[in-house]
Amino acid sequence: MNKKNIKRNILRKTKMGVAVLQIVLMASLNMLSGWAAAPKVSVDETVYANLDYYGVGKELSIVKGVSLNGYTGFSDYGDYSNVINMTSENAPKLDANQVSFASLDSSKKFYYEVTPKSNDVELPWAFDVSYKLNGVPAKAENLAGASGMVEINISAKPVKTKSDYLNNNMILMLGTDVDMTKNLSVEAPGAQIQSLGKNTVVLFMAFPGEEKDFTVRIGSDSFESAGVMMAMVPATMDSLDKIKEINDAKDDVKGSVNAIYNSSNTLLDVMNSMGGGLRSLNGGLRELQSARATIHSYGDSLTGQTDAVIQNLNSLADETSQAVSHLVTSKNALNDFNKDINKIDLGVTDLKPVLYDLTDSMGEVGSSISHIGYLLNQAKTSEATAALNDLSNKLIVAKKKATLLRQMINGSKILATASNAEENGSIYSMDKSLKELYAGLTGANMMDGTGGNTVENLYYNSLKDTVTSTSEMYQGLSKMLQKTDAYIEFVDASILNNGVNAIRNLNDSLITGRNLANNTTDMIDDIQVTTLNLTDIIDDMNELNRTVNSYHDSALSAVDTANNIINSVDTNISVAADTLGTVNNMYKNSKGILNAGTKDSLNASMEIVNKSLDALEVTGNIKQSNDTIKSIWDEKIDELENDSNILKIDTEAVKTSFTSDKNPEPNSVQVVLRTQEIKKAEDNSVTDLESEDDNITPIKRIGNVFKKLFDFIKSFMSGK
Repeated sequence: MNKKNIKRNILRKTKMGVAVLQIVLMASLNMLSGWAAAPKVSVDETVYANLDYYGVGKELSIVKGVSLNGYTGFSDYGDYSNVINMTSENAPKLDANQVSFASLDSSKKFYYEVTPKSNDVELPWAFDVSYKLNGVPAKAENLAGASGMVEINISAKPVKTKSDYLNNNMILMLGTDVDMTKNLSVEAPGAQIQSLGKNTVVLFMAFPGEEKDFTVRIGSDSFESAGVMMAMVPATMDSLDKIKEINDAKDDVKGSVNAIYNSSNTLLDVMNSMGGGLRSLNGGLRELQSARATIHSYGDSLTGQTDAVIQNLNSLADETSQAVSHLVTSKNALNDFNKDINKIDLGVTDLKPVLYDLTDSMGEVGSSISHIGYLLNQAKTSEATAALNDLSNKLIVAKKKATLLRQMINGSKILATASNAEENGSIYSMDKSLKELYAGLTGANMMDGTGGNTVENLYYNSLKDTVTSTSEMYQGLSKMLQKTDAYIEFVDASILNNGVNAIRNLNDSLITGRNLANNTTDMIDDIQVTTLNLTDIIDDMNELNRTVNSYHDSALSAVDTANNIINSVDTNISVAADTLGTVNNMYKNSKGILNAGTKDSLNASMEIVNKSLDALEVTGNIKQSNDTIKSIWDEKIDELENDSNILKIDTEAVKTSFTSDKNPEPNSVQVVLRTQEIKKAEDNSVTDLESEDDNITPIKRIGNVFKKLFDFIKSFMSGK
């Protein structure tokens, strides 16, 4: 057979080996998922590593099988120290963290091998292998040809990688092939053991994230071992699709179990805590039974006393209702008083500027008279005559202002008395309202009439002071206007009667003129002082009015509140009297039936309480059983969640490349490891997973690898 045919035959067998391995290792090809879209390049990644006797990595490479699907070029990402084309002679193009192939045969499967610069790949398990001979720890190097029981212990510890896919979706398959022609016995607790002719295959399995220890014991007269093989493959079989649903359902059930546990425990705690209350209730019911009998014995005397209470309540209601009319009178009086004082305050405020104007005018009159006296003393008759005319004009102005002030006072109708009360004189009305307020408050017992320092007495006295101050202020205004009018008429009459002759005689009567001027000045000063005092009184009036107004609403509110309280008390007393009468009559008519019914009800209640206390005796047992169920549930769930990642298996999860996150999702990923063989001295060397023949072609090398793997797995599959 020529070289070309040999190469073709090897490639054919290699493809068959790859197909069988992918099926056995549960690699999901998902080749039917892209019928509606353009085909893409798909990649299968397999990590191969040779370990020493003790599970420490020595050599590592990654073989990638590429289905080009019509493409002639391909790029792959990764930091590689070496890249080997295993299919053709096309040399790879190496760039920074990238390798590219071009001019490939798109119709054939393309294989190439890469070696990471770090000579390491993150794997989801790490291994520690140890050995014993006849129960005594031994070095692997000394076991070749040994006689006795050789024990191989493999500790597989999960490693948290950066890839959630590797952590949660890779299943570990671990085993060894024992040649029974060279060995006596095989023991492997927990393993699947299959006998295939002269060979016995031992196979273990671990779920994602599961930590496990595996033990194989081989009895031999001359021990040899082909090494321990480990395979990490994705959990992608269809039957595993249900695991994600189971995990979701587990979370729902776990939440429900916790809720039921907490709720039932709470209910049991509540029921248990009711014990003391029920016992107290039972005692209370017994006391009520005794009290019922006592009350029944006092029935006749109680109804007689109730009749007397009803009569007293009716009398109290009649007396209370009489206070309502007094409070209505007080409220009306307060409103009338407030209206009058606001009217006076408004009038006083309007009077103030006119009063100031009159004061200024009288001051000007006084100044003019003083000036004329000065001119007469200086014998300036002509100037005195001119000043006399100016004085006449000022007198006219002052008279008009005095008249305006009087008209404003008369127009306000503030100073009315009892004889003209129909004109609504404000001061008289205020005094009348004040008397009505006093009568109303004393009638409603809100004032005792002793003049004490109660709030009501103080408020009433402030209102009374307001009336007095207002009356005095207006009386002072009237007196001031009388003086002003008399003075103006006197001066005006003197000028009118004497005229020019009076001025001509002034030169001969300087002393008389001076006396007249001095008397005039005294009169003006008196009027001005009176005016200033009145303005101070007006200011006090304004302030007093503001104070009274500020308390008006509170006073009204107090009266209204008292009125409402009295009305409410009156109503409630009447209702209480009626209700008590109804209850009294009802008791008289039903006391016999009520006594018998109450007696029976209390007896029944005590019986129920006693039965409830009996039931509470078993709540402790129920709670203990509840705790046991919850403890078992939590323990099993914790084992399921913590011992492995089986519940995190997701057959639809995106697979990640071993060499770079930049690579698209591989079609399949798997890891194949093997420890160093233990053979006699003439053949005791590390056997690679691939052939050691330097002259073999790349295709032959990968073919040999898959042939060994196929033979290893076939023994396990045949035992199904």
